Amino acid sequence: MSAFISISDLHKVYRVGGGMIRPGQPLHAVRGISLDIEKGATYGLVGESGSGKSTVAKIVMGAERPSSGAVHIDGRLMDGRSKSLSWLRTCLQPVLQDPYGSLNPTMRIRDLIDEPLRIHRKDLTARQLILRVNNLMAQVGLPSSLALRHPRELSGGQKQRVAIARALALSPQCLVLDEPVSALDVSVQAQVLNLLHDMQSESGLTYLLISHDLAVVAHMSDHVGVMYLGALQEQGPVEEVLASPRHPYTRALMAAAEPERGSLTEPLQGEVPSPLNPPLGCVFHPRCSAASERCRRDAPLLRQVAPAHWAACHYA
Repeated sequence: MSAFISISDLHKVYRVGGGMIRPGQPLHAVRGISLDIEKGATYGLVGESGSGKSTVAKIVMGAERPSSGAVHIDGRLMDGRSKSLSWLRTCLQPVLQDPYGSLNPTMRIRDLIDEPLRIHRKDLTARQLILRVNNLMAQVGLPSSLALRHPRELSGGQKQRVAIARALALSPQCLVLDEPVSALDVSVQAQVLNLLHDMQSESGLTYLLISHDLAVVAHMSDHVGVMYLGALQEQGPVEEVLASPRHPYTRALMAAAEPERGSLTEPLQGEVPSPLNPPLGCVFHPRCSAASERCRRDAPLLRQVAPAHWAACHYA
């Protein structure tokens, strides 16, 4: 089976602190990411803030162009041209972290949901728009009585359901979920995650899930990729990776998510190094209690350690 989303050797470099004459210092936000997402599956990218997860999401969504590498979606090369971007907006939609900031507070809920249809589906009549909005609201579990309200009148969970309904308006094949529940109360997070899971089961949607929370990724994903300082440190089927994590960073994230399971793993110390000045050798070695001289000297390659399971550790 061919991948619905295929990312090949993706790099993104920004220039920081430059001016009219100086080009600026290179900041390697994404370093050689390669991954495939099967149609109807969920791939979870997990890692701390600054690991490059959201930059990968922006490139997949067409909001950023890669410095090198390629992204194919449903067999099409996303080259940044207007034709591919226009197709991409109907095929793939984002659901972002902050439902409070992603919805225009001056617009009614109905207008927020049907705005993509009014832009891209000018053939629809006013009655068809109303019916479509009502169906979308029902699909995400919102009563139609909320259609004429404004975002300030809704709870955080209801706002995120509006954002999901809006993302579904054009019947996309894929959603990019960038921290979709991190701004919500814990009691509401499970409701939104279960809604996304049910919609995927019913419609065969493909998800790229971005999260710093390994528990969210474990609940939602078929495959997981663990990112650190712009690069994948481990990836594979979620059950395999969580049952037998091969990278110390993955084990540390698991210990933070489930302390009772991580008694043999030391908690993470320190902060993620600056991508402007990454460590030599293994980028994780300054925070790894098991680091050796080899780790400080030689950068490990991402290598296969089990069927469909890869890790970038000398001792995996």
